[in-house]
Amino acid sequence: MRRCVVVLFAAVTVCSLFAQKDTPPKGVAWYETIQSAQAAVYAKHLPLLIFCHNTTFEDSNKMYAYFERPLIQAICRHFVCLFLNEAYNRDAYRQAYVPYLAATPNQNIRAPVLTICNTAVWPQREFRIEGNCPDFDRFAAHLEHALRKLAPEEFSKFLTERAPQAPWRELAKRIENCHVRATDDTNKQSTYIGQLRAFLKALQKRIKTNLSSKRAKPLLKLLSKYYAAVKRIPKKPKARKKALQKAEAAFSAFLNAFKKQAERMRVYLTCGKPGHPMFRQDAEKHPKRCPLCKKPLKPFEFDPDDVWGCGEKEHPKYFRLHPAKCPVCKKKLREGG
Repeated sequence: MRRCVVVLFAAVTVCSLFAQKDTPPKGVAWYETIQSAQAAVYAKHLPLLIFCHNTTFEDSNKMYAYFERPLIQAICRHFVCLFLNEAYNRDAYRQAYVPYLAATPNQNIRAPVLTICNTAVWPQREFRIEGNCPDFDRFAAHLEHALRKLAPEEFSKFLTERAPQAPWRELAKRIENCHVRATDDTNKQSTYIGQLRAFLKALQKRIKTNLSSKRAKPLLKLLSKYYAAVKRIPKKPKARKKALQKAEAAFSAFLNAFKKQAERMRVYLTCGKPGHPMFRQDAEKHPKRCPLCKKPLKPFEFDPDDVWGCGEKEHPKYFRLHPAKCPVCKKKLREGG
């Protein structure tokens, strides 16, 4: 009797685990029928992203995991997202099969299938992925490219939202990519320059928030020069050449300084409130919640020389507002400790 109960319990546990994988990935606002997704596209004027999943295939499970990562979730906030899985909702899967998963009812598909549609809810062949999953960086770049082409204003919003959250090294890559688009593509130059300037404004706030005033000042000075240089790039050849040379020089100076600062940054766990303790992420022991406000600690980057501490790796650290002594060992706090 006991053996039967154990076997039954194990079977139920295994079944529940598989059932969880058939459900939509967490962290994305998924629609579950093509009708509701189409209505949302028309109401919100956003492109449609369709993810068709099947737990049988390893690549499908790999792509499923991507949707639970913060960067992909941030991109997905600017799409209407539809999740399809025959095991999860067979009716919804069949209703969307043609033309969103296959061209005809008799055509076979292999999961994962990623379909991206424009705001007229028509599939765009260039953005379709079927039967394989690229590595994470390529997948993120693929979604960003689709958003940039189908909804430029939403892509600009995504960039400005990313500036306060992304790691500094990611921001350095985004500065470079935005600059290349703004200075190379003459057809959409005004659009890309607008995106670059909006991103630089958001970046300015990040630098002020993230660094001490002494460390931020030279970086902000270079940023303002670069911002002024890309304000307007003329289309006439002679004037354009001069403007581009000026923009390139300002860009190189700012990017080099930004990359050097990015290399110095280290991750600390913080609740985000001024004066509350932070903890080094690489410490052997650290709490999961802030000792003062009990909020969950989240990773954020700071320059170690801007952080106040007693010198002990596991002890609390502070940025800007800080007590006179360490609350653990009672040693006097020092900047860069």
